[in-house]
Amino acid sequence: MAPLIVQEVFIGTSPHQVGIFGCTRSKSLTADAITGITQQLTASPEFAFLIVDADYVAGADHLLFATIHALTAFSRNSNRASTRQMEILRFAAAQRQISQALKLLGVSESSRRFGGVLTNSNAAELESTHQDFLKLAEVTDDPSVLLLSTAKKAQMIQSVFQIPDEELEAICPSPQQKERWDALQKLVYDRCALLAIAR
Repeated sequence: MAPLIVQEVFIGTSPHQVGIFGCTRSKSLTADAITGITQQLTASPEFAFLIVDADYVAGADHLLFATIHALTAFSRNSNRASTRQMEILRFAAAQRQISQALKLLGVSESSRRFGGVLTNSNAAELESTHQDFLKLAEVTDDPSVLLLSTAKKAQMIQSVFQIPDEELEAICPSPQQKERWDALQKLVYDRCALLAIAR
């Protein structure tokens, strides 16, 4: 997995560049300082930059799907948040209320693993902003933090997204860990998608 995954998505006929990355920190920056850095790096309202706690991210596609849903909401004027990054956060957390989304996926003082989403119309700008963030926040590229690859992370995600064992068992009766994690990811994506319907 590349340090910054850049993908072009079309919302209607409009192209958008979406960059997704994972990183870890050793320096004890406050959550406010991290938010300040993302704001400093994105002057245009068309340029969204969101950092979330990667412990609750069910893979890079989780953030990609949330971003597509958020951009679609803005294109239809059905967004509930005033900024693109907060709308992405709502979909990533599958929450109607921004305050609840922040509580579930927002970066806290104890967060050590981050997932990042960048989106605008210029892929080169995403790359340079990603590099600037790594330097300013003194974090290290680590795409592996986005992966759903441990039992502990699976349990945390299942709890945060309120997925009961019975629901997981219904779509994946297999005891194979990898198959159950794949099923858990699908249920998380479904919850993000349901938010677009239950407006």
